Amino acid sequence: FWLKSGVDKIFITQYGGGLFSNGLYSMALTLMSIFSLVSNGFFRAYNPALQKRLANIKPENEKNEKLKIVKLTYLCLTAFLFLALLTIALSWVILNYMVDDKYKESFIFIPWLVAGLFINIIYSFAIEFIYKMKKTLVLGLITFTGSLIQMVLTYYFVKQWDALGAAYGALVGYVLISIAIFIYSCKVYPMPWF
Repeated sequence: FWLKSGVDKIFITQYGGGLFSNGLYSMALTLMSIFSLVSNGFFRAYNPALQKRLANIKPENEKNEKLKIVKLTYLCLTAFLFLALLTIALSWVILNYMVDDKYKESFIFIPWLVAGLFINIIYSFAIEFIYKMKKTLVLGLITFTGSLIQMVLTYYFVKQWDALGAAYGALVGYVLISIAIFIYSCKVYPMPWF
């Protein structure tokens, strides 16, 4: 995460509008902490409970328990969608009424960054099933490779769309990584997602 966001800022400064654009992008990232704080807190509480629940699955209750976990996951994803929309709305209010006018332009990044963080929630749920099966080598390879792809895309996107390209790159990176991790998770620990 730190490497990716650091590289994003270097690309923005060098190829996407300079320090002013970097400042706008940084403001947008700061506002994303609304979403990040809630999601990080949720997963710190949820993950141990999920791991305990997965450990207690027996052959006689497996189908029913897995279905309950899937339904709970979909419910949580719906709540995170509302949180994402609330983050966008709160960011707009903050930028329009609470900070200096020069930062208003940073709102252009917010929907793209929030969408990326929301997609990353799928990753956060899927990795728990991989952890359950202790198949984390591929998890690391997918995440690292996806992050490298994201950085390369961000370089080209920033050259094409200035600082907004960094937000596009983050979104595409989150989508690629989350899809790959979800597919791998389904392979190592099948769940009735569909």
